[in-house]
Amino acid sequence: MKLTLFGLFLTLPALILVSVTILHSSPAFLLTQIVFALFLLGMGWSTRVAIVRHRIEISYYNVFVPFWIFLWGSDGAVAMFLFYATAMAIMGRWKVLLPATSANYLACYLAGSIYQAMGAPLSPATLSWHTLLAMSAAFLLRVIVSSASDAVYIALKEGTPGLKFNAGHSLPDLLLFPVNILAVLVYANWGAQYLLLLVAPIAATVWVLKLALRSSSEREELNAFYNFGETLQASLDREEVLRSLADTTSGSGIVRSLLVSLLNEDKSSLVPSEARGLFAGSRNHPIPVQDPLWEGVLREGTPLLIGNLAGHPLRPHIPEKVQSLLIIPLICGLEAEGALVAGHESPDFFHGDHERFLSVMANQVTSTLARVDLYDRLVTTNHQLHEANLRVQAEMELARKVQMGLLPQEIPVISGCELAFTTIPAGEVGGDYYDFALLSPGRIAIAIGDVSGKGLPAALLMAITKGLFHTEIVQNDKPSAILSQMNRRLCDMVRSDHYVALSVGILDLKKRGLTFANAGQTFPLKSFGGSPNAEFVELGGTPLGIVRGSRYEDMDLTLPPESFLLFYTDGVVEALDREGDFFGFERLQEFVHSRGARGADRLVQELSKAVSNFRNGAAQNDDLTVVAVRIP
Repeated sequence: MKLTLFGLFLTLPALILVSVTILHSSPAFLLTQIVFALFLLGMGWSTRVAIVRHRIEISYYNVFVPFWIFLWGSDGAVAMFLFYATAMAIMGRWKVLLPATSANYLACYLAGSIYQAMGAPLSPATLSWHTLLAMSAAFLLRVIVSSASDAVYIALKEGTPGLKFNAGHSLPDLLLFPVNILAVLVYANWGAQYLLLLVAPIAATVWVLKLALRSSSEREELNAFYNFGETLQASLDREEVLRSLADTTSGSGIVRSLLVSLLNEDKSSLVPSEARGLFAGSRNHPIPVQDPLWEGVLREGTPLLIGNLAGHPLRPHIPEKVQSLLIIPLICGLEAEGALVAGHESPDFFHGDHERFLSVMANQVTSTLARVDLYDRLVTTNHQLHEANLRVQAEMELARKVQMGLLPQEIPVISGCELAFTTIPAGEVGGDYYDFALLSPGRIAIAIGDVSGKGLPAALLMAITKGLFHTEIVQNDKPSAILSQMNRRLCDMVRSDHYVALSVGILDLKKRGLTFANAGQTFPLKSFGGSPNAEFVELGGTPLGIVRGSRYEDMDLTLPPESFLLFYTDGVVEALDREGDFFGFERLQEFVHSRGARGADRLVQELSKAVSNFRNGAAQNDDLTVVAVRIP
């Protein structure tokens, strides 16, 4: 009831004042106000920029209000009314449309009134102490009225006795206040065209700052993913995993306040395990989950975004400083195990990038927790084994399963073409990568490569490579473009000493052709028209993830009947025998010379056997992968 009365207290005088102003105004004036309101709508609601590693949110509405009041006085509040009402309607905030619009309109109207009451001229051509004093008074009055109305509205909605002011929201306006004064002087003395010369560099600066923030955010996100992944490699303690998650996330600069919570035994509440930022000190305050809003989070695994906690059922269980929440479930297998609760002191802070970042972190945690559970079971059932050996075996087995799940297990069925492949890792987890993507009937993409390193880092890098390949293959028609885009992304995502040698070919059986590009992978062999002669397709390139901006070339091959192509990794030619001699390219070429006319599957099997016989019992020193293509 009190909230409704307060809304009427704001809305009635605002509607009366704006109606009187509109009725007594000329069409030219109204058109000017409408154009300015549309300008604000076109600019957007707000923007975030980075200044000296600090993020500042600038509201376009607040930035341009002083300038407009100094030109039109209290009548200029009409444009603010039109802008705010339209913006709130677009964002779907129907419940607060009238009171919020009225509050901001009255703040601007009173600011314009005090500006005129102090005798300051509209559109001042010169700046005196008297005019500057009136401008400052108008600015402060608008901030005070707007902040006070917001504080009263939130207090009535939450039912709290005190008022909460957030002076930090006015800091960007205060910083840009002198710019408004300068803009008025330029406009009054030289006109709108010279005002554009002032606004243009400011807009360019904001644009550069936004790009810097975006680049900084992307670097922070990638560093967080990479550092967290490295931390999880050797982590087999549940508490350590959750502590690392909280430390990495809160230290990334993307989400500084985080509550890592797990469901209790009867799944009636979330028990905080780790608390950072605004949640510090909340570890002894469980959050009940019986409310229906948790159904989607814990049963369906759907993230929950709460833009404003005022009056929300969760408000009593969340620290008072937190105004907005983002909740990401921790799903292990088919059941929820807990949730990540991110908070911020500003309403409507979180957006899609935060959700994506926390979701990736949550996925890493849940997979690691599954590995931790697997490790615990192994220790229980095999207590006689040394703990260090169990940890290595559990990690390598998990990595092997992840890797084998990433690689194709069956040969794609495509009419008019024989495909065969084999891969033999040198250890439990290999670094070789191969993949197929059926683009359309008669068109298939083939990828084969070698990621740097071994073990879990190689498996993680392979997972990234596979994701990038399948992302780019649907967006680019040329292998060179696919490699260029993958290289750019990998340069951002991995360290300089991690790279991927990869070749990509797109086979078009209708056109009987292959378009091929190479990024540091071994040259494939070709044999056309049933000829026993085999030649290397000599097309090189820089491996992915080393040099940003590397360029790659496409080579088009026409495939006559009885054409044969052999793709392989360096594990074939660099296989060593007991005397330390290499299998080599010449031996591989001679092998294809003598067997090129045979089927693809038979040739792959015989080549694997030939390499094994050549080693003659020597240990396999590198992963071996072969993909054969035969066009009848």
